Amino acid sequence: MSGLLRVPLFDDEILISHVSRTARANGTSRMAAFCTDLGLDARAIRNGHSTAIERFATLLGYDPDRLMAQALRVCEDGSTFLFGHHFQKGMLCRTGFRYCPECLEEDERYRPRMPGTRRYLRARWMLKSMMTCVKHGRALEIADGQYKGQHLSDICLWLDAPYKNVSSPALLSEHRVPTPFEKFVEIRFPGQSTGNAFLDGLPLPMTIELSDLLGTCLLFGHSYHVKEIDGNARRRALDEGYHALARGESGVREALDRIVGHVKPGRVGGGQALYGRLYHVLERKPVAYDWLKAILRDHALACRPIHPAAPLFGKVDVGWTTLRDLASEAGLSEEVLYRHLVVLGFIGPGHRRAKNLLIAPDISAEVVASFRGALDTAGACKILGCNRRDFDLLVESGFIKRLLRQTGAGEVPGSLQRYSRQDVHNVRRCLEPTLVEPAADMVSVRKAIRIAGCSRAEFLDILLRKRLRKVARLEDHPLLASLLVDAKELRAVVAGNYLRSDCPSASNG
Repeated sequence: MSGLLRVPLFDDEILISHVSRTARANGTSRMAAFCTDLGLDARAIRNGHSTAIERFATLLGYDPDRLMAQALRVCEDGSTFLFGHHFQKGMLCRTGFRYCPECLEEDERYRPRMPGTRRYLRARWMLKSMMTCVKHGRALEIADGQYKGQHLSDICLWLDAPYKNVSSPALLSEHRVPTPFEKFVEIRFPGQSTGNAFLDGLPLPMTIELSDLLGTCLLFGHSYHVKEIDGNARRRALDEGYHALARGESGVREALDRIVGHVKPGRVGGGQALYGRLYHVLERKPVAYDWLKAILRDHALACRPIHPAAPLFGKVDVGWTTLRDLASEAGLSEEVLYRHLVVLGFIGPGHRRAKNLLIAPDISAEVVASFRGALDTAGACKILGCNRRDFDLLVESGFIKRLLRQTGAGEVPGSLQRYSRQDVHNVRRCLEPTLVEPAADMVSVRKAIRIAGCSRAEFLDILLRKRLRKVARLEDHPLLASLLVDAKELRAVVAGNYLRSDCPSASNG
């Protein structure tokens, strides 16, 4: 140990404050000059380099581990370790210092300390989020900026500045009631428990950052600009976000509900569209924030349509489908599909049609199941070789199923209606095996119906249920117009109350 004078290192004091006070106790107010005289690197001590701090501890006879624990250790990425907490770049005041005037006056009144070294910098004052002295209920003041830059390490000079023109700076300071957030940080910064298991389980820097993010989004909307928020507004935001976090995951979800409430109801997209800056910041956070990303992802999927191509902390299966993609999968044009969705009541008639219109998962599944491979009227008539009138009779008789149900608005327009391809082919298969060569006693369907005294629909039912043994067909005619039947056989079948059981219909599969 050298013959240098020592000053006490307080439990809540930052190391550069202690080194500055040691320099003053030994006759200089310049920490850099003091370190140079001892062969030490002042910059290295200020940035928390272990080798320089260990040399200082050896010269003065201090415990190097304790000095390292209270040092401000700067990392290559600009983040900082302070009192066991890892703060990201921008969370600490490193180019200017704040102080509580009443704390400094208490220091000055403590006579056992060496004059000129009584005032010291509390580590918690370096937190930008701490704007109030919890002990005295005073707003933290900013030290005079005349020493900025050249004497950043000369804490004693910074803390002398308030006394240059005023004998008692506390008389001019603002009384302020500490917020619950500030009280929380006051307890957690030295590592004590607050009694809130959820918050105590989070790193303090994470709690501070999330309180800031949630609070500003809650108070100023999800797309606020950081520079537009002043100190008092940010203080309110920190407390607002803290109250949400203090209620645990349920509080976070309630906060997300409020944030999404700022977003226009018709707006869809991904995490950025719904949560703005909150999502933007979380997207760049490491795995320690995955618990919150999972909450936000689940919340987004539950509360709003999510565009399939929109990121939500990576690619997720959102279930929602665009109008364009659904039309392609169902085998319909976008125009026809859109009109179908309006007719079925899935979307309102005034809904803006766009290629990125999102369709809910249950609707998409119903549309695909109904329309994949479905036929319109023209396509079905072509397969059967019948005219529109005959086809309508087949539909009304139940042999071919309409895929679109009738809505409250009335009957589905024929141009939009679609039919089961399977039913159409079933009808065709029912016809083909019954055909025989035309005979002299066979007549047209129209004449046979008149002779038998049945309706056209009844005839179709008898025909497709294979109750007629003799059916012939002429080439190049529509389905019913091409058929020849035995009128006597038809009349006998009608008179005998024909059974309806042989040919499968749309109703029984």
